[in-house]
Formats: sequence, C-alpha cells, structure tokens
Amino acid sequence: MIDLEAVTTVEALEALCPEWSALLERDPHATPFQSPEWLLPWWKHFGRGALWILALRWQGALVGLAPFYIDTVPEENLRVLSWIGAGITDYLDLIVDPDVALPAASRAYDQLVRCRSRWDRCDLQELRTSSPLLAILPKESCLMTLSAQEACPAISLPTTVEAFWKHFPAERRRKLRRAQRYLERLGGFSVERAAAETLQECLDALFRLHRSRWEERELPGVLADPSIQVFHRAVAAGLLKRGMLRLYALRHRGAIVSVVYGFAGKKCFYAYLGGFDPALAPASPGALLIAHAIEEAIRERRSEFDFLRGRESYKYFWGAQDRMNYRLQMESSSLSTEERVSVEESNGT
Repeated sequence: MIDLEAVTTVEALEALCPEWSALLERDPHATPFQSPEWLLPWWKHFGRGALWILALRWQGALVGLAPFYIDTVPEENLRVLSWIGAGITDYLDLIVDPDVALPAASRAYDQLVRCRSRWDRCDLQELRTSSPLLAILPKESCLMTLSAQEACPAISLPTTVEAFWKHFPAERRRKLRRAQRYLERLGGFSVERAAAETLQECLDALFRLHRSRWEERELPGVLADPSIQVFHRAVAAGLLKRGMLRLYALRHRGAIVSVVYGFAGKKCFYAYLGGFDPALAPASPGALLIAHAIEEAIRERRSEFDFLRGRESYKYFWGAQDRMNYRLQMESSSLSTEERVSVEESNGT
C-alpha cells in the first residue's frame, strides 16, 4: 500500500527538499526541471492559486511526488489543475522511484480522479513518452484528451568525441572550421564554463545577447521580463551548487559574445537557451559554442543532447530528431451526476 499526503504550503514543500532531491537521483527519467532548484523558484516568482502536491510514501520513504497546483482562470471562471512549472518548463512530470514507478503513478492518478470536485479542468502539459503517468492511463476514456504538444529535437551521442565528428556530415564540419578560422583571424576566442565567481557575468551576457537577437526581429524575447531574469538567476545559482548547471561562454577580445545555458541530467545535456552577438554572425560563435557543449557532454558520458522545445532550424544542423511531448486534459464536467455525487461524498463535501 502506497500512502499519500497532500502538501499545500511552501514551508511543507521546502521541508521535503532532502527527500525530494534523493528521489530525483533515483528516478532515471527525472530531469533538472523536476528539481527543487527549478520548481521552488518557479512557484515563488510565478505561482498563483493553491499548491496541491501529492507526496507518495511506501514504508515511510518518499517514493513519488506529483507537483500540482490549482488556480482559477477568471475569464472562464474555471479551476484549473496544472503542473508547477507550466509555461517556461520543457518537461513536466511526476517524480517516482523506479522500483514502484507504475504503482506510484497509478496511486497519484487515482487520487486526481477521486478529487475531481477540487477542479474543473485538469491540464497536464509537456509529458514525455517515458512518463509513468502515460503508461498507466486507461486506453480509452471519454474523460480525457491526450494530444501531441511540442517537438523537442535531440541527438544521440556516441561514446567518444572522435566518433561524433567522424559521422558528422563533411560539409558541415568544413563550415564550422571556416567559422573557427574566421574568428581566429579577428583576434581569437576562448571558451569557459561559468563558476561561482563568473556566474553573474555569464548570466548578464546571456540576457544581453539573447535580447539582441530578438531585437533584430523587433520582438522582446523570452528573457526580457525582469521577473524571468530573477527566476533564472535563482535557478542557475541553485543548479550550480548541485553540479547540474552547464553555462558556457565564448569570449572574443575579452568580451562574452556567445552563451549556451544548459543543464546536465543523468544521461542527457539539456540546452535551454542561448545567444550570440549578431555583429559576429559570419563567425558563427553560437555554433562553435554548441560544438563545445556537445563535446563536453560526450566527455561527461552523456548519451543525448536535447535541444528542448521548438523546431528552430539550427537544431537540425546537428542532426537532431524530433521527439514529441504530450498534453493530457480532463474535464470534471464530463462526470455523470451519479459519479459526481460519489466523488463529492468520498471527499466529505
């Protein structure tokens, strides 16, 4: 029997952090986006409504965490249940111990269904095909809609850097070599990974360079909002301490002219955002830095390089293949009168 408790305050959630972090390490499919270092700052800066986090325990140990919250959409007057992190997070899911993954997912799903009187719409976005939640869903149900949502292009990595370049298309290798020689003729470059003493400088460069690229299109870009920047400063600092931050910077004549902001998972590098100086576009500093990030991921024995959401053309230059995320939606109004009464009675309402 898997026991379940609802966590409804930030203080109670923060108290779970040591167990939460240990569970994250055990879950082979968990990503940095399910970490306390990502989700707690998200709730602090963007959270609204009420926390409703399901903590699952077996023999006293935390074996699952379902980070939900419920908020009211004013224009529709609907209570919507979503993942903490929704919107700016590429992968959202339960965190489960692999030894009890399916029973834990089933227990969380059953509780979600039993407590339909709490919400009007359940909207669980950015689920990967490996999600245990998808594995236990009924094959056919009039209560839910499961639809493809966004593509996350990714490449499989070989075990050595040499093997990667050996199988990389020759013309693309030549293009990168030409860009490297061009930048060297302009004064050379160096690449570094952000450490505690350089973190804020690298983040400042990320915000500046990302903005400059979007300004060319007369758009603000996803990092223009000051609250987003504050959020990422907190996330980067937390993941740096945890050893999961991979923030690479390319310097040219002392200035940072390209940045790749990513995270190291168990077997995968997650390339979240980047930017480069448009004035140096002929030198392809962004591509050169991605090449460095790929090589480092291979040296760290990661088997995947994930470009995350979006079908931007540069991702396919590296041979990325699309993988789909999925969206699960349910409406409590689809319950019959008898089912609604039964659910409400079981919840004491």
